[in-house]
Order: sequence, then C-alpha cells, then structure tokens
Amino acid sequence: MRHRSVADLMTHTAVTVRRTTTFKEIARLLKEFDITAMPVVDETGHPVGVVSEADLLRRRPAGGAATAEELMTSPAVTARPEWSVVRAARVMQRHRVKRLPVVDVDNRLTCAAVERGRAGRSPVGPLGPSQRPRKRKSLEAATIRPRRNIMSNRITVGLDGSSAGSAAADWAANEAELRGAALELVHAEDWAQYGPFAAPLPEPRPQWAEDLLSRTRDRLLREHSTLDISTHSTNGLAASKVLAASAEDADLLVLGSRGLGAVAGFIVGSTASATLPETDTPVVLVRSVDGRDQPTGHADDAGPVVLGVDLRSNCDRLLAFACEEADRRACPLVVVHGWSLPPVFSYAPALDLGVEKEMAGGLETTLHELLSPWERKYPRLSVDARIVIGQPAIQILDAAPGAALVVVGRRIRRPALGARIGPITHAVMHHATSPVAVVAHD
Repeated sequence: MRHRSVADLMTHTAVTVRRTTTFKEIARLLKEFDITAMPVVDETGHPVGVVSEADLLRRRPAGGAATAEELMTSPAVTARPEWSVVRAARVMQRHRVKRLPVVDVDNRLTCAAVERGRAGRSPVGPLGPSQRPRKRKSLEAATIRPRRNIMSNRITVGLDGSSAGSAAADWAANEAELRGAALELVHAEDWAQYGPFAAPLPEPRPQWAEDLLSRTRDRLLREHSTLDISTHSTNGLAASKVLAASAEDADLLVLGSRGLGAVAGFIVGSTASATLPETDTPVVLVRSVDGRDQPTGHADDAGPVVLGVDLRSNCDRLLAFACEEADRRACPLVVVHGWSLPPVFSYAPALDLGVEKEMAGGLETTLHELLSPWERKYPRLSVDARIVIGQPAIQILDAAPGAALVVVGRRIRRPALGARIGPITHAVMHHATSPVAVVAHD
C-alpha cells in the first residue's frame, strides 16, 4: 500500500516572519491569519525556527519587546514534500513537535507546512485563514494575565510513600511554580505476585494511596497556594508503564532516588530504572539523603545547570532543554565534553604534545560552533564550555557539585531486548548529588 506523501497533505500560503519580527507583530499575525505558529526564516528563505502561541505565552516579555529570534523554538525541524506521512509523523513524535515546515532540496521553505493530525484527512485550507471557525484563547488577553494562571504545561511526579518520593514532590512543586505549570501527583502500585498469579495485597492499599496523595497535595498547597495540583492513583498495572503513560503529554516527569552516602552514591529504584526507557519525556531524578524528605537541590537553586554532551551525537534536544532551564533560573550553563586520545596514541613511546593540543583545539571549535546558535537565542545566558581530557562521566561529576540541575542524554532505542541506559548517564544518575535530568534524544 502506498502511503500518502507530505505533498498530499501540506497546506499552502505559509505565513512567515524574520528573526527581527517583534512580539507584538507576531501576535498580530497569528490572530489575523487564525494560525497557531509560523516558521522563522533568514534572509535566504531558510527556516531557522518556529514561533508559536505557546512560545509567546511561555516566554512573554515585559512590554512585548522581544523578537522572533528570542522567542522561537529552534533549530527548525523540517520535512520534504516527497516524504511519506508515516515518516513525517515519526519525526514529529521523535522531536515532540506539532508541525513541520516543508523545504525543498536547497532547504528553502516551499511556502507550505504539514501539521500533526492531518494524516487520514483530505488536504485542507491554507496556513492562512481557517476554513472552519474555531474558538481560541485571545492572545492579547492571555498576555496581560499573571503567568501562573496560564497553565499551558504540566509536570508529573511519581509518589510511593518514601522520603525520596516526598523530596521529588517538593522539587517538582518548586519547578512547576517556576514554569507556571500545573502539577500532577501520581501513585502507581504493582500487585504482589504469588506464584504464577497476581493478587492485591490484603490491606486496603487503594485508600492508603489516596491518603498519601491527599496529604502530599495539602502539604504542597500550604507552600505553593497558587499551584494547580491534580492527583491520580492506580494499581494492578506495572508502575513504570502507568508513570510513562501519565507523562506522555507532560513536559517533565519527576521521580525520587534515595542516597546511600558519599561513597556508595544513590539508589535509582526499580520503578525509575524501568520508567526511563518507557518514556521520551525528560525525567528528573531528585535526591533524598539520609531519609530526609527535603531534596538535595531545589528548582530555584542559584547553582549552574551542568550539561554533558557527546559531540558525535545530535545534541539539539539536550541543548534546548538545558538552555531553557538555565535561562529560566537566570543561572550559568556549564557544558562539559570529556574526551580521550585515540588508543593508537596510548602506545606511542614519545607522544608529540602538539597532537593533544591540536585535537583539543578542534573539539573546542566544534563545541563553540554547536553552542553558537543557542547563545544567540539566549543572549543573557552565561555559557561556560569545557573540553576536558578524561572519562566523560568523571568530568561531568566533577562539575556537578552545587549544580541546580545536571542534564545528561539517553539515546532513543527500541531494540527487541529492551532499551538501555548508556554507561555515562548511568554513572551520573547514581553518583551526582544534584538533581539529574535525563533527556531522550536521537
């Protein structure tokens, strides 16, 4: 069977803006053409990002002085007209985007876009005025409301009754308040296994779970009275699958991990370990030391955000997440790349010291080129780029003490034997004292 192509479904008459287009002009165009997003193009017609209503609501500046370059989500994720709809849908799902600007062989915008949800429908109107009237929140009205009243995103936190879970809830509440997001408290419990059969525990666990969620919600509301907090509990299903499903449309999933001491590190429980490969939503592991309910780090800590990168991989999702977190906290971003000389040099009787310097210089150039567009997007962000020779996990951990957040990546894999967490991320998860965010990427 031949799948429909992007060319069959894409809309026509695209409305675009330039990097210098102002917030107010973007809002005017979105309202005038009854659209929710527009590609941002450079002087040659190449898309450099997408600016949407969500971007305007999330990053609303005082007085509407920001430009498209400061507001847009970038780099732009694009499609080609000859792609199948299935391929386009997979790209949208992988990058968590709702629309793809369509480009030609020269990567120039073709004055068209394809949006999520068009598969299976007939081609419909232009990216200009919609053929079907719809009710949408007034952008002008939304922009003058307090940020905390605009719940355009959500954070999910898993609770299990432990001090680590309580610490995770505290951290998530601080983060939700910082983002202006809603907070969802989730409790999921597997039934106990007896031989080949599953049966519920004899005690009234559902009531215990409801009491746990209610107590936690009341406690958080005493400290964060403006938060929108919901609760959800279930049992009989794998907890990891329930948490992953709850976080499917969330911006963040927060779980707890218990400390064992300075030498042993932290326990990343079986539920957290099983949940990580099940979801593409960023997962934050919050530390609880010595059985205390308080997390080792708070969402509004003044320390830097530390990001570990592998220059051989696609780092866009990690950089987008880390830059947004650092910008939100108004704290520095420390980017660490650990590397080693190729094995062939390990056996050289007299290594030319210039080789190490030359290779390090090349890596520094690559890292600065990688960071350059993000520094332009976040001009107020202080970025400390470090190329350090040594094992990557050790270099990230050396930079982690006192960090507000440590960000590492996990490759998106769906192998037959199950997904896995790489050794660098595994080491950081178990030994960093700060909260650790694990971001899935290509």
